[in-house]
Amino acid sequence: MSLAIDVNKVTAVLISGERMFVKPGSFDLDAYEFRYGDRHDDFIGGGLGYHFRTEEGGLYYGPIEAIQMVEVSG
Repeated sequence: MSLAIDVNKVTAVLISGERMFVKPGSFDLDAYEFRYGDRHDDFIGGGLGYHFRTEEGGLYYGPIEAIQMVEVSG
């Protein structure tokens, strides 16, 4: 059995001890990678990560391991 978290219901996350409120429907998980500009042959590294927007319009990306807690609605 696993703990199923619906990414569409994420309302807040705890990252580095800071609770961040997530704009509804903006939280998602995907592979991420670092590279230099548009040069697709310069892959530096990556892994499984998250991205979301805050209500204030900030856009955040990071490794999934950085999330300490997830808050979901209903």
